[in-house]
Amino acid sequence: MLKYRWICHLCEEVNGPTSSICEKCGFPAVASRNDLDLARENPTLKTTQHVNTSKQTPLPKKLAGGFALTALIFGVALAKLAPPVWLNITGLILIGLAFLALWALGFAGKRKDA
Repeated sequence: MLKYRWICHLCEEVNGPTSSICEKCGFPAVASRNDLDLARENPTLKTTQHVNTSKQTPLPKKLAGGFALTALIFGVALAKLAPPVWLNITGLILIGLAFLALWALGFAGKRKDA
């Protein structure tokens, strides 16, 4: 629940802190840019039809990204700090695999939505 008065992004009506949707047009207080563009393009859309179109990263992808980042950090530590040469090489291979995994998951490289 909001603790301040807010202005609707769609109709610019001032709303009280207890409302989560606009009192005039019914647009939600928290909405993505896509929701706002959709509502502006189609003004006949009923307020109950506003759909949150923001994309969230699924949990398995977040976990895989976390493991890849952990592997990256561990690989850097092995490549820099391990005295035997074979551990340095293992660290470099781990760094490469971690970057490959991050790229495949979409955490590194060019973003499609940017």
